[in-house]
Amino acid sequence: MKTCQPTNPIRRSTGVQFSSNYRIQAYSRILLLLLTIICSSCKKGLDVPSPTPVVTEETTSPAQINAGKLGSTWNMTEPLETSRIKGIAIDNAALVKDAPNRLIIDEISDQYNRLEAGENMVDFAEQVSRRIKASAGFWIFKSTVSHDFSETNTYSAKYIYASYNRILQKRSLKYNASASILRKYLTKEFQEDIASDSPQEIVARYGTSVLSHIIEGARFESLYQSETSATDRKSAASAGISLSIKEIFDISVEPGTNKSLASSNSNQRLLYQTIGGDNTIPITGDLQLGSTVSNTVNINAWQQSVNSKNAQLVDIGTDGLIPLDELISDPVKAAAVKAYIKEYITSRQVTMIAAPIPVYHYYADRLMRHLYSTEKLPSIGGIYLYQGPAFKAYNAPLGGSVPIYQHYNAARNATMLSAKNPCGVEGYAMQGIAFYAYTSPVAGTVQFYDYFMEAKMNKVWYYSHYYSPSTTAPSNEWSYRYGNSFYAFPN
Repeated sequence: MKTCQPTNPIRRSTGVQFSSNYRIQAYSRILLLLLTIICSSCKKGLDVPSPTPVVTEETTSPAQINAGKLGSTWNMTEPLETSRIKGIAIDNAALVKDAPNRLIIDEISDQYNRLEAGENMVDFAEQVSRRIKASAGFWIFKSTVSHDFSETNTYSAKYIYASYNRILQKRSLKYNASASILRKYLTKEFQEDIASDSPQEIVARYGTSVLSHIIEGARFESLYQSETSATDRKSAASAGISLSIKEIFDISVEPGTNKSLASSNSNQRLLYQTIGGDNTIPITGDLQLGSTVSNTVNINAWQQSVNSKNAQLVDIGTDGLIPLDELISDPVKAAAVKAYIKEYITSRQVTMIAAPIPVYHYYADRLMRHLYSTEKLPSIGGIYLYQGPAFKAYNAPLGGSVPIYQHYNAARNATMLSAKNPCGVEGYAMQGIAFYAYTSPVAGTVQFYDYFMEAKMNKVWYYSHYYSPSTTAPSNEWSYRYGNSFYAFPN
C-alpha cells in the first residue's frame, strides 16, 4: 500500500497564523499517514501471498532467457547429445542484459534431411566433418552419429559407410557476436578454471569447443555399413542406405534409390535410433540386411510426438562451434590450449585397417582378350565372361599403395594395366584407376607379370594383356613385357 506525500510540506509555526481549515487539512494528512504506518505493521504479521507478476516480452529479465545449451561446451570427438555437454562458458543472462540483440532465438519449426556417404570410413568421416567449419582438417564422424560399428576409432577399409539423418527443428539459437565479444561474458567458473588449470585439465573439463549455433528439436539417425563389388563405392553406399531407409521406414531419400547399384552391396548392416520426442516411444534397432528387407518400422507416432517441450539438442550450425582457445584472453594460455586440442583430436581421429578387395578376371573367348575389374558381374558388355578372383588389391591409396591405371587402345580394342601414366606404349590412352597396388615388394604381396599377346591367326590379329604370378608365359603366343608388372595380394 503506497503512502501519499503531501503536496506542500507542513512547516513548524514561525509566528505565521494558519487558518482553521488549513489546520484541519494538515491534521487529516497526519492522521492518514499514521493509519498507513499502522496498517503496514499489521500486514507483516499476516501470511498474505504477494500477487504473481505477469511476465511479458518487455518485462522478461535476462535470467529468464531460455537459451538451452547455447554457450555450453562440448567435446567434438563425442556424439552430439544433451548428456554429453561438458560445462557452461557463456553467461547468457549478462550478455542479454547488456546487448539483447546478441542472442537470437528463432521459434521456427522446420524439417530437413541429410545424407552423407563415403567409400570407406575415413572418406565418410571427412564428409561429415567438413560440414562444420571448426572441425576442418579433423575427421570426427561421431559428431552427428551417436552410435557406430566399432568401440575404437579403427575400421576396416573393406566397408563402405553412409548415414541418413532427419532433423525436426523446433527452434534455432545462436549468437550474433564474435569470439572477442563473447569473451567479455564468460561465466565466473569458466574464467577461474581457464586461469588455473592446465590445457589437459581444461579439455578434460570443458571439451574442445563452445556451442554458438544450435538446433533444438528431434532427430532420427541411421548409420549404414556394407561391402560392395561396385567400382563407385561412394555411390554404392548412398544407394544402399537410400534403399534401406525406403524399404524399412517408407521414407523417400533424395536423390532417390538406385536398386541396381544397391544390389552390388553385401554383408549390410543398419543401425538407427531417435533422439527427442516422446521418450516413452523410442525407436532403436540394429539390423542385418539380406537381399530382401523383411523388417518395417513406422516412425509416424514418434514424429507426431515431437514438440517444443520435449525438444533436445539435435544439430549444430555450419558456424556453430567456437574453439575453446578463442575465448581465452591470455595469448600464451590460448596457444597452449590450441596446441593441446589439436593433439587431442588428432589422437582420436578415425583410422582404417587396410583390407584389400578382390580384383576379378574376365575373358572374351572369341577375341582372346582378358579384362580385370573390382566389380563382380556375370559378364562385362556381354562379351567378357566372369572367370573368378584374380588377386587382391586396394580400392584406395592405403598402406603406401599407388594407382594402377587402366589404359585402352581403341585401334586394337585392347586394355592394359600399368602404374605409369602415360604408360609409354603407343596407341594406349589412360581410362582411369583400376585399383591400388605396389611397384615393389611389400609383405604379403607377390609379383604379377604382364604378359602380352600380339598374334595373327587365320589372317586376324589378336592383342591382349594377361597378368599372372607365374614366371611362365601362358603359351607360345604370349611374351613378358618387362617393367610393367605390379605387386598385389594373392587369393
